[in-house]
Amino acid sequence: MSRDIVAAARACLDRADFDSAVRHLSVVAGDGADPEVVYLRGVCLGGQGRFDEAMSLLTEAQTLGFDAFWCAFFRGQFALRLGDRLRARAELLTALVLDSRSADLRSLIRQEFPDVSAGLTSNAGAAAGPEHHWADPAGVGAHLWALAAERRRWLTEADIDPSFRALRAGILEHLHAVYGRDRDTGFNKSVHADGFNLFVRVTGVLASDPRLVHYLEIGSFEGTSMAVVGGLLSARQRLGSLTSIDPYFESGYQEVHPAAGRYLKASTKATREKARRLYERMQLRVRLVEDVSERGLRKLISEGQSFDLVYIDGRHDGLAPTIDFGLSMALLRPGGAILLDDWFWPDIVGLKALCDRHLAKIDESPEIAAYVKPSS
Repeated sequence: MSRDIVAAARACLDRADFDSAVRHLSVVAGDGADPEVVYLRGVCLGGQGRFDEAMSLLTEAQTLGFDAFWCAFFRGQFALRLGDRLRARAELLTALVLDSRSADLRSLIRQEFPDVSAGLTSNAGAAAGPEHHWADPAGVGAHLWALAAERRRWLTEADIDPSFRALRAGILEHLHAVYGRDRDTGFNKSVHADGFNLFVRVTGVLASDPRLVHYLEIGSFEGTSMAVVGGLLSARQRLGSLTSIDPYFESGYQEVHPAAGRYLKASTKATREKARRLYERMQLRVRLVEDVSERGLRKLISEGQSFDLVYIDGRHDGLAPTIDFGLSMALLRPGGAILLDDWFWPDIVGLKALCDRHLAKIDESPEIAAYVKPSS
């Protein structure tokens, strides 16, 4: 029965009869776990001009396992209709990585972003293969990691929010002074376009409240994201306190990466000292709770602390992400923002699915997802 209804809805979409498609889908709307139904509802809402709602549904459908290419392709088109060219460019680049042979997509990119189309032609598809659509759910984490890495090679200074390009340039100078100018690839997540623009939007949402923002970061490593968030909050005149939880083990620690397998994360005492140098250069006062995240979070809870923004970037495997999330929510004030790093890792993607379903989303990149805790 439901498959017949979905087929009928698809037939209506082929005729651009969005109202009839919506009526068909309303019969199975209660099946919120069916990724195809959620996807089709998103496309229909976009056809009706309800672009924000459509993009949220397309993201939900992708989280549930629907074809990521089509979700990104339509999000890109709807972002263009909203006039959000930065988001549109990022979404269309994502789609191009997933299927480099789509003639419709290439035509759209050539039309809307001619400055990048030539450079993409020779590289597109290198990360995922020309026909790969993530049919194997077990491989999603590895391909999303490859996607994010590929996008970082393409996105340029032009993709950075123009209001904060000078701030980003200053942060890069401090990073280069501490870590050297050959370390750009090591700063990707926070200072390249996807991550930096996400932090811009998150701090912008919080800055709409006149109160100072108290920031907690789980897993600061080299201090890059702390520098970015501290710099943005300072620029917005909303900088309250900055707190980091990181054990900085003597010899680092091991994790199992979804693409690279088991590896050693070189977060050591030497790394801690370089992070401190970075904070000093930027005149950021950062409290370091030098302990594993569970003990560190429990310590802050026992102190009666609360925060307006929490970024979870600690251990990515096992139960650690779930424990970090639960304890962080206890520390996060109502209306505050919580960020999940590397949400595509197998032991984090389930948390993201819960957040997509139960929290309001601020923004999402191929590596970070940001949400608001309910006010009540």
